[in-house]
Amino acid sequence: MLELGTSQGQSTRMMSHIFKHVYTVEWNDWNIEQAKQRCAGRDNITFIKADLYGAPWDLPKTDVVFIDAGHEYEQVKLDIENVIQHMDDPTYIFDDYGLPPGDVRRAILEKVNAGALRINKFIGEQPEDLVHAAGTKFIDTEGCICNLRST
Repeated sequence: MLELGTSQGQSTRMMSHIFKHVYTVEWNDWNIEQAKQRCAGRDNITFIKADLYGAPWDLPKTDVVFIDAGHEYEQVKLDIENVIQHMDDPTYIFDDYGLPPGDVRRAILEKVNAGALRINKFIGEQPEDLVHAAGTKFIDTEGCICNLRST
């Protein structure tokens, strides 16, 4: 699986127990170092330092993509478009679907309404008690799983 947005490796470590191999992308050196420490002892993780929004897409093709990098509308939209363009119909897992101001949800729903993506399932916690690490209360469910509409 490919994780866009390593941050400090919380999801990376968990995913390494589920998937045969995890490729994880992060641009920030400090975050990468924290993630490597958190994931010590896991031998199925490849850390990739890359700027998802300022460099050409040169990432491995995988069956699953976990999108949790930039949370602004244009960033999420570009993540989706890059995956569509460069991969062979993976399963998309989106984190922070219901994070205000709603940019992640807006980018996903735009692709759903255009007929490009299909939401298969909403996942994670519901907004009633869900608060982001930065202290922001969610306005919708935590995440969702999608595929291209054609599958």
